[in-house]
Amino acid sequence: MSTPTEVLKSEHRAIEKVIATMGWVGRALSERKRVDPYLIEEIADFMGNFADKCHHGKEERVLFKWMEQKGVPKEGGPIGVMLYEHELGRSYRKAIVEALPSYREGSLEAAEVIAENAQAYANMLSQHIMKEDNILFKIADELMTEKDDEIFLMENFEKVEKEIMGKGEHERLLKLADKIASVLKE
Repeated sequence: MSTPTEVLKSEHRAIEKVIATMGWVGRALSERKRVDPYLIEEIADFMGNFADKCHHGKEERVLFKWMEQKGVPKEGGPIGVMLYEHELGRSYRKAIVEALPSYREGSLEAAEVIAENAQAYANMLSQHIMKEDNILFKIADELMTEKDDEIFLMENFEKVEKEIMGKGEHERLLKLADKIASVLKE
């Protein structure tokens, strides 16, 4: 059985596949190359649903609150930094989604907006994942002193999957990550 932090790290690996493609999209658009708008839409779908609703949902609704109860401060510590970066990611994604209709119509300005936000999002999220994997999750692992802690977290991660994501959505999004990543292999 996986531990709660192993589950989150596994989700990071799926997110990293999409980050690589998102960075490529940003670079390609910066070089004024045309990128299929549907690919950008798929990236936004994945980032909004898997990275944010599912993964960040588990962190914000379950892990971070549990860590706070265990004495890790929200403000002035790693939790506050992670929450700020989650919001920053949401703002990058929002800018991409809002520019997409104009990009579909051929707007160079929209292409620039998408390029800037895709690159900034990919860079920030790469650093964010590194901080969580190497700092925050180590703190969480040290706080999990009882099997009850692990069971509590895993049960609540499952609730996020069922109540927020819905049946089959996690699997659909993992397949989407592989599809998005395959663009770089072409």
